[in-house]
Amino acid sequence: MVVDAQQVVRFGARVLLATDKPPASTSLPMAPPEPDERLRAFLPRLRQLTGYREYTSLERYRAEVPIGSVQQWPVPGDRTLEVVPDRVSGDTVHMHVRLQRGAVNEVTTNIQAARGNPAVIGGPRYADGVLVIIVWANANPEPR
Repeated sequence: MVVDAQQVVRFGARVLLATDKPPASTSLPMAPPEPDERLRAFLPRLRQLTGYREYTSLERYRAEVPIGSVQQWPVPGDRTLEVVPDRVSGDTVHMHVRLQRGAVNEVTTNIQAARGNPAVIGGPRYADGVLVIIVWANANPEPR
């Protein structure tokens, strides 16, 4: 299947701190926001996938870029999240995802995310738990 190199996809990431108990107030730089409706609805699935009971939203990111473009965002713990949408197949966006801390690649993976079916990536330790990154995508976004 040949895809127009200028095809634009919309995607984003949410970075969570997963813990077994509510995080200590001293372990986070500021008070975390309350989970929004979308995250609250996804929490039972996260608990099933990861085994952690508590999730604190640390960052939320969105981007709309052409296929092949590199998108980078800062992540807590002096890390950088890099997402590259490689191609689209139907309603699914194929992406290369990398989490770096300095020159060290802590997580490198290829994922597929379709609208309504985000990918969940378990990451490295942070504060009192581990980072969990949820990556969602929309292969055919409506023009804004």
